Amino acid sequence: MSNNTKTDFFIYALIFLSIAPLFSMQLAIWLIPITTLLFFFNLSNLKKRKLKWDFGLLIPVFFFLILIVGLLYTSNFNRGVKIVERFLSFAILPLIFGFASPLINFNRIKIIKAYIYANAIFYIIAFFYAFYRQMNFTLTKGGSINWYYFYRYDFLIFFHQHPTYVSMMVLIALSFVIFLKSELHFSKQKNTLLFILFSLGILFTGSRQGYMQYFLIITLFFVLKIKNAPYKQKYILNYLGGLILFILMSFNVPIIKERILITLGADRYYKFYYNKHISSTDNPEKQGRLLLWQDAWQLIKDKPFLGQGTGGDNDALIAQYKKNGHTYLFQMGYNAHNSYIQWLLSGGIVLLTVWLSMLFTIFYKGIKTRDPVLWSFFIILFFTGFTETFYRVQGIIFIAFFYSFLLILENDNKKLSA
Repeated sequence: MSNNTKTDFFIYALIFLSIAPLFSMQLAIWLIPITTLLFFFNLSNLKKRKLKWDFGLLIPVFFFLILIVGLLYTSNFNRGVKIVERFLSFAILPLIFGFASPLINFNRIKIIKAYIYANAIFYIIAFFYAFYRQMNFTLTKGGSINWYYFYRYDFLIFFHQHPTYVSMMVLIALSFVIFLKSELHFSKQKNTLLFILFSLGILFTGSRQGYMQYFLIITLFFVLKIKNAPYKQKYILNYLGGLILFILMSFNVPIIKERILITLGADRYYKFYYNKHISSTDNPEKQGRLLLWQDAWQLIKDKPFLGQGTGGDNDALIAQYKKNGHTYLFQMGYNAHNSYIQWLLSGGIVLLTVWLSMLFTIFYKGIKTRDPVLWSFFIILFFTGFTETFYRVQGIIFIAFFYSFLLILENDNKKLSA
């Protein structure tokens, strides 16, 4: 097999690995060993190329090693081993990307384009499936629009995905589209269609984190545009007009309007999101996360430095729910729903420090290279961490992949193309 053929297989494996978490968790898991094997096949080819190593890539590896150390004092070794297995990509992908950076940099636009197209296909399928279900519903039951088909879990049911994680993935694709326009060489029409598709996708995916991060990333885009444009009024009007349109669309789709109002504290009934009508006043979701964070903090104060050990965090938290009489949280067995708190629970200040070091590296590199895609990635991880614990495999692989990919990209020719 020629070196070019081996390189092509390796790059295709990386492309499939980047998009796999969006479509299939099992596929993403299987692609880790396949990509690793193809990386080793390319070692002889890599020896001939100049390596551009970034030591920030070692931080996820340290995170993984601390999780392993946490197995030594955990109260739930079996769960701890499963968590370590989930984070295997934190140890493997940064090293692969670091040593294979010459090959990946050379093919970076190919990888980015494939990722954008994959996200577009994902949402086209989701919309078509929602319309198919709606047509079937109308023909068989004669009902009006069933907005449940077009929102959150039901909208994503074809791929059985989680709204917040899908939002994370599409926001990176959106960032590529708006910030790397000159490098991608998309036509104006294609760029506009992708922007509209991803914006609608985020709207109907229904993640409140996705809404906030979309607003921040679009604001960043227009700030850069206004800063560098001779006719600033045009972009200010476009920004305000787009924001008003997004808000109007949100409040004209009943299921989205309902969720936003309840999030803002309105005392209303869920009519669309749940199968039954549940009052937001009595809904445990309203205070649930604040209560579980309080319970978690009581445990963190007892073991602040090393935490409960890898795998022992949730057992301790569930016991705390029971002790404090928080029956709903106990029955549901929730984790902390906050990565910062979960890392403190699991590995204490040591594990949290390494995680914050990863975030700082992304932020610092973004400032240093003036790369708005890195700023977008920082926004996504920083804010999502406040409401989600990154224990899902698709989220872990997504973070490991794009943390490594974005750090190794050559920035010599990168300009703010917004």
